[in-house]
Amino acid sequence: MNSKIYLCKSNRFGCLFFLLWPVVVSGTTSLNSMTSLVSTFKKSDIFIMYNSNDATKLSEYKVDNISWGSQVHIYPKAIEKNNKILSRNMDYGIKLSSVDIALIQEGGKYVLCGNKWNYKCDKFYWDLRKKTSDADVQKLSELKAITERAVLDVHGKIVGVPWVSKGGVTIPMARTNDLGYKKWLIEKIDGVLKIKPDAIHFDEPGMESVAINSKRPFGLNQYNLQEFNKYLAKLKGPDWKYDNIQHLDKFDYKKLVLDESDKKRNFNLPLWKEFTEFKVASSVKLFGELVTYAKGKSGGALQISANVALGDWRVIPLIQYIDFIASEVGHQASKFKVPSQPLYIYKLAEGFNKPIVSTALGADWAVIKKDKHILLACTWIAQAYATGQYMNFPLKAWVPGSTYQPLSNIYPQLSSWIKEQGKLFDGYESINSTGVLFNVEVLKNHKKVKKLIQFILKLIKKGVLFKIILDDSDKSIIAPSSNINDFRSLIILFPEYISAEKNRQLKKLYPKDNIWWPTQSDMDGSIIKSGLSQISILGANGIYAFPRRKQNRSGNTDIIHLLNRDYLPERRKMEQKGPFKIKLNKGFLNNINIKSAILHQPKLTGDENFVNLDVPIKLSIKEIDNYLILTVPTLNLWGIIEFKYF
Repeated sequence: MNSKIYLCKSNRFGCLFFLLWPVVVSGTTSLNSMTSLVSTFKKSDIFIMYNSNDATKLSEYKVDNISWGSQVHIYPKAIEKNNKILSRNMDYGIKLSSVDIALIQEGGKYVLCGNKWNYKCDKFYWDLRKKTSDADVQKLSELKAITERAVLDVHGKIVGVPWVSKGGVTIPMARTNDLGYKKWLIEKIDGVLKIKPDAIHFDEPGMESVAINSKRPFGLNQYNLQEFNKYLAKLKGPDWKYDNIQHLDKFDYKKLVLDESDKKRNFNLPLWKEFTEFKVASSVKLFGELVTYAKGKSGGALQISANVALGDWRVIPLIQYIDFIASEVGHQASKFKVPSQPLYIYKLAEGFNKPIVSTALGADWAVIKKDKHILLACTWIAQAYATGQYMNFPLKAWVPGSTYQPLSNIYPQLSSWIKEQGKLFDGYESINSTGVLFNVEVLKNHKKVKKLIQFILKLIKKGVLFKIILDDSDKSIIAPSSNINDFRSLIILFPEYISAEKNRQLKKLYPKDNIWWPTQSDMDGSIIKSGLSQISILGANGIYAFPRRKQNRSGNTDIIHLLNRDYLPERRKMEQKGPFKIKLNKGFLNNINIKSAILHQPKLTGDENFVNLDVPIKLSIKEIDNYLILTVPTLNLWGIIEFKYF
């Protein structure tokens, strides 16, 4: 029996999520060939989000890569400017410097506030019959340009307006089936490639499908409507009928939605599921064609990044075209607690075998910028790196209407520590003795996603070493390339979404004691199946442990990241932990001939009371039955335990 989880290598997008998707893209690059480019990233690499105009800051932060580049919209002066920036970055050792191409989503809420374009301003909708201030009119030249490129819902109300460059040129909203829009984007890619960048960052691909809102339906433009009729013809067949509709070539879906939305207050619109799936397929098709074109014209050396909402099922099909994910991840800064949600996102990215370079939301950075909770932001960075992912250091991090220009020297101190301890980052991968399998269809159910995230976080807290495996019931696998029998044990979540045949196969692969189908009460409770937990913290709360392993010719080596999750907002410090013990199951350790264990921690400004914080601490080790017990005297923000072997 073939038990491997395979990558989707078909050129048909039907293989991605829905067997019904008929869209075809020729010349598609396989996932395996695309992911090899990012293997040059080191785990200790430092990222910032945008190009910095201050070269000294690049050196101070020890920046290796710029993940998003800058939104230049690729006009001649912008190309010249970015060419100079890229040259300077190379002089300062920047290995990857991205240039941003905006795929502005249909239905986006970008409106003009004063003389600046912002997101979610007070006035959500525009009444174009009224002029704004004279300064605004002068800057935009004519409101007609906005009207032509705005996105309207079926009632003619504006739900999105285009971006405007500094030169007053409007940027079209995304119209995935509009050949003119695709031509416009190809011209921008050609302009970018003249700069010869290391990477292109696509801003919000697929957001046209993500932003679909059945209460204010949009996307019903002429281009989509024409293609939707063709999609329905392939999907339903020539004899399909709906509500006395007999000829799809004359079918007016917009009129149908208008009629139904006027009648029903619950907005349970007809064919909306089909239209949503069509819009997702269209977004994937367009993005795949753009990436294939860019990589082909660049000779294949170009890296592709994009900011996508990783947990949203509608953007998951796009990930096959992305070399690394550059994404905004919510950190709930206003709660002044170390957030858990990013850990789920990082584990999900690991399941895709894709590096993620995250940044907090603009609203999160606004809290840090205003209240100066620098150490809270440092816990965000620590979480990313401890899980083998990356987070942009907040030099020029976006906040609404501005950017965050940190004055504190704590961030450069932390980035310097990561670089100094590079040997404890580079080459280390997560240790996964358990596979956590669930079907991608689960991600369409908001209630189940909430349960899923809670359960994933519980596994982390309980010291279960796992990797997420995404399944789609043997239609085709889009996410990981893991061999499903590489794991000692398997957890199957929401088995009702997995085919009966697949469940039978898994039962044959794993002994009864090594496979677990958690019930609803199991997922809601605090208890997990015995034997799954490999590492636990004794004598202290609020500490998570993330073991990692490096494969060497002379023998593998293990380390353990320790994260302190208790932040004291009133003092703007971490709650000091220790002494406490770490209980390790020797079964997961690759080499139990441990001579010593050394704890390394960063010493940051404000940590003066920790006299020897930056001095490596030798930990005591005891062996009891099948466990090793380590005693940690103190932990502040983040520590790494390095094992020395005989």
